[in-house]
Amino acid sequence: MGNEALTVFNSIFSSGSAFVYRCANDENFTMQFMAGQVEKLCGCPKSDILGNSKVSYVGLTHADDIDRVFADVDAAIEAGENWDVAYRLQRPDGSAA
Repeated sequence: MGNEALTVFNSIFSSGSAFVYRCANDENFTMQFMAGQVEKLCGCPKSDILGNSKVSYVGLTHADDIDRVFADVDAAIEAGENWDVAYRLQRPDGSAA
């Protein structure tokens, strides 16, 4: 993505309560790219999450949702489909998003 496109992309996701990401399909959903309101929603800067620097994304996913998220993502991947899974985040301070 070129610098101009990235600037436009970031401005779109910086104005609302959302973020986009690209992650590995591993046990931590290791984040490779994040843009938007990451800190607002996750409760920590994206630098803490990218590459599992200080916390994994799975570690921020609500414990009651983890098994379902993995099952839904795995099923979609096996079917060769995109996945769209709703789940809650649990910030390091204990609050939910």
